[in-house]
Amino acid sequence: MPPSVLSQEQTDAQEFIVGLYEQYRRLMFSTARKYTTDPQAAEEIVQDVLVKLVENVDTLRRVDRCVLPAMVVIIVRNTAINYLKHMNVVQKHTAELPEEADAPSGGPTLDELMVREEQLSALRRVWPRLPEADQLLLSGRYILGLDDRELARLAGCKPSSVRMKLTRARRNALREMKKERCIDDELEQTEN
Repeated sequence: MPPSVLSQEQTDAQEFIVGLYEQYRRLMFSTARKYTTDPQAAEEIVQDVLVKLVENVDTLRRVDRCVLPAMVVIIVRNTAINYLKHMNVVQKHTAELPEEADAPSGGPTLDELMVREEQLSALRRVWPRLPEADQLLLSGRYILGLDDRELARLAGCKPSSVRMKLTRARRNALREMKKERCIDDELEQTEN
């Protein structure tokens, strides 16, 4: 390949990644902060995510734009979990100073992460059964990090109504998740 063509491809890839970062930066950091309260750890997680995005730029370009936010969340989530697991291993293999031994870690435990993953898995299973309006509100708030005003504009309602609509959407999702668990429980009982 001639150097000018390779240079243009690299420039296009760089512009794509920069645009992706500018568009989803807030989403990346808010997702990372769900797994750690340490700002430096969140920064490291997002930096690792950017490396993964650069490595997979060709794949990302072919993905439908409406799927990108979900992919970004999944990549940040997986990177955060791997980061926390790695930090647990590092802590086990390094000697702690006495004053550090009493300090809280600030991040969720592995058990908490596993429970959260189970809850997310249940939500993924019931997601298609939720009304489209509930999906819009829940994804707008918890995936895209939109505020009440932005959600109201998307949902076509007053900003003062957003909290009530979100509460209803969360209750609908929880009700469907409980139904899913009841079905699972019944299946378990019939198998035993």
